[in-house]
Amino acid sequence: MKTLKTALESLGYTDVETYIQSGNVVLKSSDRLAKIETDVTDVVKETFGFECGIHVLSRDDFSAIITANPFKEATQIPKSLHVYCLKSPAINPDHEVLGAFKKEDEAYALTDLAFYLHTPSGLGTSKLAEKIEKALKVTATARNWNTVMALSRLSLK
Repeated sequence: MKTLKTALESLGYTDVETYIQSGNVVLKSSDRLAKIETDVTDVVKETFGFECGIHVLSRDDFSAIITANPFKEATQIPKSLHVYCLKSPAINPDHEVLGAFKKEDEAYALTDLAFYLHTPSGLGTSKLAEKIEKALKVTATARNWNTVMALSRLSLK
């Protein structure tokens, strides 16, 4: 992700850090979130030749997502806890779909910023995981708790 980092730095962003190969970026900027999102979208398209959904969060919103985690005990097995950062609040989620696909050992919670999914049996066995965006009627990007905490540490540097 050095290429992505270099491209963002060339636009004037500072303290740019990337985490793993899935495009997680932490950076500092006084720009509005919408401008950062546009810049990152353009950089990805121009540099890598494809378009993908970009979701930009402020450090305060990201910290609020971490603080609001209702499954504190699940952080002991961080791969069992997934946070879906929402592009916008889920105004009218389809609770029927959420309930229909939730396995007995799974739990979920929804805030304006995030959907939290605890999957003790693993995300790969969850039927709910693949229905979340459709049920919430919003775009979201998911990260496991390990990644969330790694990004948090990077944002505090």
